[in-house]
Amino acid sequence: MNIAIAALCTTFSSEASIKWNEGVETKSTPTYQTSINPLYRIDGLEGSSNISSKVYENMKLLQADYVRHVPWFPYPRLAVAELFEPTNVSGVCKTYWNFTVMDPLITSLFNSTLVDHPIVMGFATSPEWMWQSGVPVPPVNQRDVPYEQGKTLRDPTFKEITSYYVRLAKYYTKGGFVDECGNFIKGYNYPDFQWWEVFNEIEAEHSLSVAYYDTIYDTIVAALREFLPTTKFLGLAMGSHNQFEYYTYHLNNSNHNPKTTPLDGISYHQYVGASGNLSSMAKSYFSQMDTFVAEATKIEAIKHSYQSSTETFINEIGCASGSYMEDGFYSLCAATYAYLFAKGSVLKIEHFGMSQVIGFTGRTLCDGCSDEWPSTSMVDWYSGEGNARYWALKILIEQFPTGSKVAHNTTSPEGVAVQAFTVGQQQKILLVNTMLTSTDINLNIVGSYHSVFVSPKTGNQFSCAANCTGNRNNLSGSYTLDPLEIAVVIPDHAQQ
Repeated sequence: MNIAIAALCTTFSSEASIKWNEGVETKSTPTYQTSINPLYRIDGLEGSSNISSKVYENMKLLQADYVRHVPWFPYPRLAVAELFEPTNVSGVCKTYWNFTVMDPLITSLFNSTLVDHPIVMGFATSPEWMWQSGVPVPPVNQRDVPYEQGKTLRDPTFKEITSYYVRLAKYYTKGGFVDECGNFIKGYNYPDFQWWEVFNEIEAEHSLSVAYYDTIYDTIVAALREFLPTTKFLGLAMGSHNQFEYYTYHLNNSNHNPKTTPLDGISYHQYVGASGNLSSMAKSYFSQMDTFVAEATKIEAIKHSYQSSTETFINEIGCASGSYMEDGFYSLCAATYAYLFAKGSVLKIEHFGMSQVIGFTGRTLCDGCSDEWPSTSMVDWYSGEGNARYWALKILIEQFPTGSKVAHNTTSPEGVAVQAFTVGQQQKILLVNTMLTSTDINLNIVGSYHSVFVSPKTGNQFSCAANCTGNRNNLSGSYTLDPLEIAVVIPDHAQQ
């Protein structure tokens, strides 16, 4: 057990109440996101990653639905396929489409997640030359946060940026495209993406108003639908909080042209952050999650007042700041994700995306390189093996497939989140200990039961090459949760 947690390992007792006959079916799906950075590179060129093969292998083992792939602006050479605008000098037309570094990375992501599973594709970063900014392009592995600076597209008709996304989608799904000079660029024939997300954190990355965003959204969606007829479209990807006017405007059909523009899904994000020791971080993290659940409740009310069939993707969930080298940190961050999954399932929110697969410290790349959100990582950035977050997500994916029935009348004791589900004919109880103390909880289960769990006791929280989940069998009476344990308890006989 972690030293920081062992000192607080006092045991408390509590009781949970579950009414199994009162519930509703939910589409709540645990999943994750990738946001592109150099450690995903698998091209074999200078600067390529030495852990990417292991990472893709571990991603495939998760067997997740609705994985969100986001080629992202801090590394534009990994995310943007046309970094420079076409030229025509003395009648010679030339384009600068370049998939050399992107292709091995993007296709490896697809091969790890697209086979037999729906994905969410979001080429979030568009060429900056299409915006009124003039920002230069950095070297391939250099992190460049200022890349997205333009607030207004230089083409007021939006045809230029729409053509970029049409060509990009055709490159990966229709075998290739004809570039601006009339040359055919051969691509791939991957299945049509089940979901396409238009941009990311629109209020921040280009500081877009919702009205301006929706005009771009409508134009891109209309063009993509012409050759991706089964693809659904996801909008907003909000990073900021309590900006309810964005949802109210976007979800109102009368604000779109045409009014029949599909509003299949909306997305928004939630990161917790705090400093201090593990105990103070834990109190702050779970309090922040409670505040966010209240916000999500309001967003869902807005959604249902306009578009009851629109799906919700909370597709970035993570710990944006904190003492990630503190013993128990990744177990804590895993517990905050499971806590939100339990609370959000009751709201019938459809998708919960853990963020992100690879974060890392800057020195992993070079002396003086910038950190890439190490607190959010699901894997060890030196080995590619899963940490406590990875293994917790694996449990949730395996135990709670889409279509599970959630029991509404589940009463949780203080310090423990309890949520009951029925999966097919099997009853399951998700437990999340938010405390740095162990606790005995009486689940009032008649007969024997067993469990699968992740806690600081089940393996190295930073890197685990084997199965880092635990199992308890032939249990009866109360259940003892370790500090920060995430457990799925399964009765051996049907409960009433």
